[in-house]
Amino acid sequence: MSGGSTGGGAAAVAAGMLPLAPGSDGGGSVRIPAAACGLVGLKPGRGRLPDDAASTRVEDLVVSGPIAETAEDAALLFDVMAGHRFEVPDRPRGRRARRREAEAGVVLAQGPAERPVRQALDSGLSPLRVGVTTESPFSPDLDIVLDEDAVRALEVGLGRLEALGHALQGRSRGGQAGGLTGDLRDRLWPADYHRHFQALWTSRLGQAGFTGDQLEQLAPLTRHFVELSAERPEEETAQARAALQQASDHAEDVLGDWDVLVTPMLAFRAPPVGWFASLDPAEDYIQQCRFTPYSSVVNVLGLPAVTVPVHTDADGMSWSVQIIGRHGQEERLLALAATMQAG
Repeated sequence: MSGGSTGGGAAAVAAGMLPLAPGSDGGGSVRIPAAACGLVGLKPGRGRLPDDAASTRVEDLVVSGPIAETAEDAALLFDVMAGHRFEVPDRPRGRRARRREAEAGVVLAQGPAERPVRQALDSGLSPLRVGVTTESPFSPDLDIVLDEDAVRALEVGLGRLEALGHALQGRSRGGQAGGLTGDLRDRLWPADYHRHFQALWTSRLGQAGFTGDQLEQLAPLTRHFVELSAERPEEETAQARAALQQASDHAEDVLGDWDVLVTPMLAFRAPPVGWFASLDPAEDYIQQCRFTPYSSVVNVLGLPAVTVPVHTDADGMSWSVQIIGRHGQEERLLALAATMQAG
């Protein structure tokens, strides 16, 4: 499978049918298919793009974002989606930029996301403080197991960042060196995330007022979510919403002293088409969480994140890392992704 929800767009870009594609991401639906197809996928922060809800409410999980083969192309589409003004840049100073201009024979206008990407490719980025974790917000409620290639991709991605001069600072938010795991006394993510996120994710379905006939026409997983939401006490939903809203209001606390936080993207290889739907609905949802255990929390927090393909396994399948940034740092994430791809 090519991942969801923007799996069609990602598959079309990977197949060469499209040069790039816009997508929507409510829990990973730009980053998951981008990772499954070996592409760059950017989830902007909540409210960054003009067509998304200008809201700080945690219920507004969905944002729009670009999918492309390279971070440069993703930056181009991000500029278009953001409604940015394109301007002809000053004569380039870097050797790579001058060569590109000479080969093209023209000077192309650039948007404000393209410029830092090309500057980073020409001159590099200032050193960043990089945090790392493999702790999933779904733990300990769900047992999250990373495939060997998911771990290998993380190692490769971190190696590229270190080679580019960035400082790896492990898992400790205080900026001290640490390993890739940690105990729950220093939990990185919002407490009781698995239960709270499921309540938030399904809450609006319980209010939709489906008739019995309509329920019968829904896919099994959707019907399961409707039933869960309808059965859940309203005070439990309100508690979940309040807890996650508080996490969103203090989203950058997750980063602490870091400039960016790196996680794996997919925990295991994308399964065959139809595998998830063949499962019991409750198990389907659990396996989806296990498949992509680091993406939905970024939507809850409202922070920007980019997935970067860094490793190809023995069967030719691509593996990516996810890089989470601070509010308003989409351009920096794209520039960082571009330098990782070039390296």
